[in-house]
Amino acid sequence: MTGTRSSRYASAYFEGLVGVLVRLTMTLYDHQILFTARNYNFVSVLTELLTRSFTDEVQKLSAIGLENLSKQSIGLSRPPRRKKTKILKLIFFRKCISIKLSKDETFLLCPIHGGVCSSQDTFCLLDAQAVERLLVCLDHENVEVIEAALSALSTLLDDKVNVDKSISLLSEKHAIRHVLNVVKEHKEEALWQKAFWMIERFLMKGGDESASNISSDKLFPATLVSAFHHGDDSTRRMAERILRHLNKMPDLSSTLTFTK
Repeated sequence: MTGTRSSRYASAYFEGLVGVLVRLTMTLYDHQILFTARNYNFVSVLTELLTRSFTDEVQKLSAIGLENLSKQSIGLSRPPRRKKTKILKLIFFRKCISIKLSKDETFLLCPIHGGVCSSQDTFCLLDAQAVERLLVCLDHENVEVIEAALSALSTLLDDKVNVDKSISLLSEKHAIRHVLNVVKEHKEEALWQKAFWMIERFLMKGGDESASNISSDKLFPATLVSAFHHGDDSTRRMAERILRHLNKMPDLSSTLTFTK
């Protein structure tokens, strides 16, 4: 009994600590907190917590923290700064070395954020290998954990990033399959809206391959029709757009027409 009580208190204490950490990710406009988040590599810490055998609350909080950090990546990712004066000197005195030095100073640009990225300095989820762990969370039983993971992944499909490259990378990790499973396994409207938003992005930006992967799921249209008939206004509109895109819109001649 004492051991159980101690374990419960330890879990609550740890959840509180993670909550404080996540709270800091909401105030990154403060330069001191930004420095702290970089110095202690918040993204790596939260990524590690995401799939460890902690409580559902810790996993949810970790995903929320990753979402907050990922939103800052596009603003923190910058083109590389080249040391022009040093290169010019070497070109003048040692032309044979100049080409090699130029290659040495080339930088790998993040395909999603377009600049030099790292998990520590720009909170890049791709560099932190957090995407795979967030996708694992979509198979979780706890709806709040799934919702937080969807929100974090959605930051990689924002209009400010390279959505085409992001969809390509997410497709390699079979992300759309995980999202479709969320829609079929759960009926919560907030969850549907987040999943529908991601699916719609794949349909708009992912080309024929994404459309084929989504339309090949035989159960998904029935879920969309259910959402169209029984969801709130926002859910209905999203479901209708996806149905039209897939050419699966049901015959509405005998039903009410919903206002867009």
